[in-house]
Amino acid sequence: MSINSLPNDCLLIIFDDIKELDDLVNCYKVCTRWSLLIAKRAKRVKYLINNSLYSTPDDGYNEHVYIRTEKPIDGNCLENLFPNLRIVDIDYLLPKKVQLNHILKMVKSAKSLKGFFIELESPFEEVSRCCEDIDMVSVNNILLSKSSPYDGPICENGYRFKQLHIYQFNLREAREFELSFPNLHRLNAYDVDAGGYMKLFDDTVFLRLKIIEFFMVGKCNARFVNLFRFIDHCPVLQSAHISGLFYPLYFNVSKKHESLQDLVIDFAEDERTHWDTLESLMMKYPNLKHLSMRGCPGIKDEHIEKLVEILPNLTLIDVRGSEVTQKAADYCRRHERSIKLYFGDSKEGYRQIKLDWPQISIRRETICRGFDFMKHCFFKNYRSLPCFLDPMDEED
Repeated sequence: MSINSLPNDCLLIIFDDIKELDDLVNCYKVCTRWSLLIAKRAKRVKYLINNSLYSTPDDGYNEHVYIRTEKPIDGNCLENLFPNLRIVDIDYLLPKKVQLNHILKMVKSAKSLKGFFIELESPFEEVSRCCEDIDMVSVNNILLSKSSPYDGPICENGYRFKQLHIYQFNLREAREFELSFPNLHRLNAYDVDAGGYMKLFDDTVFLRLKIIEFFMVGKCNARFVNLFRFIDHCPVLQSAHISGLFYPLYFNVSKKHESLQDLVIDFAEDERTHWDTLESLMMKYPNLKHLSMRGCPGIKDEHIEKLVEILPNLTLIDVRGSEVTQKAADYCRRHERSIKLYFGDSKEGYRQIKLDWPQISIRRETICRGFDFMKHCFFKNYRSLPCFLDPMDEED
């Protein structure tokens, strides 16, 4: 029996299982009938990405198509295939797989396009100009001015961006960054640098920044001092995810941050991390509801009781990798707020987390549906965080 003898509904079921861009393009060119069916299947695609770093399976919506071939792809049909595309990995389509002019035609025709991945300098502004509604960008680095010491494209339309996933971010350029990205809602940066004095003026305020996710590279006390000074200038910040070495530093406890509700600190093991440092830091954030301090061996049972005392809204504590025992868990369970406490090793903790919070994701994902830090980020380490939180139809 020939495959062309199958009815259209059966062929569509088969085509729904095609997740590779080159396979879709090749099937599209077989005949007129296949072209129409492949186009119908491709209308459901929202994310055209490379998942070599994030190997999570499709989420069941048939919204992901992957670019994993190393061979050139005929891009003539791309503008007709993906009218509902929301995020595209432009960097992985270039420079040998698809011609730039075909990529530009595709992004122009995708009226729902909201985000792209790009690392190559040359097409950044050209692609950005084609996408007037772009508000999510993943890029290795963006120059804030022509005098910047780093390599990368100069950002001329950062006022549009609501989410920025960037490899290199210098806290010393916070003022210039705020002027370039006044509408930013989420900032994810891997190599966060701020050795030395950081200029932060009273009018340097990130008025819309709700989520930050930073990985601090290297050993430098000033980075953490500057990081928490930076947080002080984000008045509506709700969630922070910080990874790296953490030292006993002095914090300005008198300057409270009322909006922060979710705080994750992933420690690199360091015996110089003391409870006094953590206690003074927690006092800056009186409205914390969800607190994670993973990988900090200096935290003990008595410190959990202190956290419950100084943070009246706290309902969840994650201290896996610490010295906390069942004694603290019993205390939290008996407390009138019924606080969830996760301790012990990560594997054991994950099992209990999945039982308590079945809606929470612990997978490594490139893109997550919904602008929800607790659901998609809180229980993950930095390297498993999504590049984008796609708000879809939500208000972000």
